[in-house]
Amino acid sequence: MDRRTAIAGLMALVAAPAGAKLAPPDTEVKASPIRWPSDDGTMLHGFMAIPVHASGKQPSVLVLAPRSGAAKSDLELTAAVAQAGLIACAPDPAMIVAAMGESPRAFDDLTATIGWLGRNAYATGRVGLLGTAGTERVIGQLSTRPGVAATVLLGAPPALTDQGTPPPILALPAADSAAWAAAWPRAMAYLKEHLQ
Repeated sequence: MDRRTAIAGLMALVAAPAGAKLAPPDTEVKASPIRWPSDDGTMLHGFMAIPVHASGKQPSVLVLAPRSGAAKSDLELTAAVAQAGLIACAPDPAMIVAAMGESPRAFDDLTATIGWLGRNAYATGRVGLLGTAGTERVIGQLSTRPGVAATVLLGAPPALTDQGTPPPILALPAADSAAWAAAWPRAMAYLKEHLQ
């Protein structure tokens, strides 16, 4: 295992709650900061991770994972999604927090990001959403945007997971390390199935 693969594996493990174990990395990841245009021409920024050995057009996942004081957790989760074989993009955490506060501008920027992910050079046009606890309202609103083909909410509150949610949202509990470990493979399988 080379250094890049080892670091990506550590990043994936840190993204989960303490003690959780994700599947070992099955692919190398190229990750870097990235910029893309909003609909009004303003440059947005975030982080993108791509499987190194991907060829041809690939489905993309927009990762929405704010955590208190941790811009790092969204980066690590984005790398873990790429390790699973999907292109992943995490917008600036400030954009996600603004959307959680129901900022119309933040929703416009996230909608522009979905559009950009669907039409960038690597894209198939099918975009998935992956949200974590706290992003339920944002995920719910974005899941109806054009181009969104599948949505996963990890760490969904019991009310969502007990009652189920209408497709295309898969809501999974992930409040502790055992639940996270069980939810992660299901989340990646769901996204791969619906984005291919």
